[in-house]
Amino acid sequence: MKISNIQIKRTFFYIIIFLVFFTSSCKEKIDIKLKETYVRLVIDGGVTDETKRHTVKISETSNYFSGDAQPKVSGAVVTISDGVYVVTLTETSAGIYQTDSTYKGDIGKTYTLNIKYKNEEYISSSLLKQVSPVDSISFGNDPFDPQKSTVNLWALEPATMGDYYLWNYYINGTLMSDSIKKISFASDEMVNGNYMYGYPVYTIKEVLPGDSVTLEMRSITKEYYIFINALFSEVYGAGNPFSGPPSNVKGNVINVTNKEKDVMGFFIASAVSKKSKKFN
Repeated sequence: MKISNIQIKRTFFYIIIFLVFFTSSCKEKIDIKLKETYVRLVIDGGVTDETKRHTVKISETSNYFSGDAQPKVSGAVVTISDGVYVVTLTETSAGIYQTDSTYKGDIGKTYTLNIKYKNEEYISSSLLKQVSPVDSISFGNDPFDPQKSTVNLWALEPATMGDYYLWNYYINGTLMSDSIKKISFASDEMVNGNYMYGYPVYTIKEVLPGDSVTLEMRSITKEYYIFINALFSEVYGAGNPFSGPPSNVKGNVINVTNKEKDVMGFFIASAVSKKSKKFN
């Protein structure tokens, strides 16, 4: 069947009209109004069995699209109690509250953080559990990347079930595992009661011969293990088409004045064991 020139022109005209309508409709601006929510307190701090200044950081949340840094909380009254003695922390800078340099936690005690701020009271408690002593550390070659090395742990894991650990590493005294993405943490489910012969904890690249590498092992509670697992998944595991909507990860701090108001962050008590070795 032969198509006439008139039919072709008519079809072309309809196509032009459709494209003009379609492209103009795509230019419509959609202004989405997001609801603002109440300001939440953000807590980050803890106590260890080391004699040193122990720190609690307090800030507040801000609106997602504000672009502002989290406001630091000044003027709060912050105390830590072991059930017998209560110490008041000093605000050494905006939002930073510290004990004196002689303070240390004791294994087996439960430590309670208390914060009073703007006529509201916040409380969190954490048990300071024993940590396995680190006997030594060693270095190995990363089988997947010849440019990297592994930091390996030698230690006896206790026979009691339900132990949880977090590891940090330092190079020449500088903390390198300084974010949730870089820390290493685990439960004793797979190694309970066994000796860890060169258990690879970290894979590192930024180390040179002669550098001092320190591996720090901390005991943590089951609640903190669940918290950092959820936080890691929320920050680094979300974003694919099958992930759920983003949400705040619940910590262990509660607002006792108004229990309907969520608090973000965690207060953790830990025992610490560490070993250092020159890299070669």
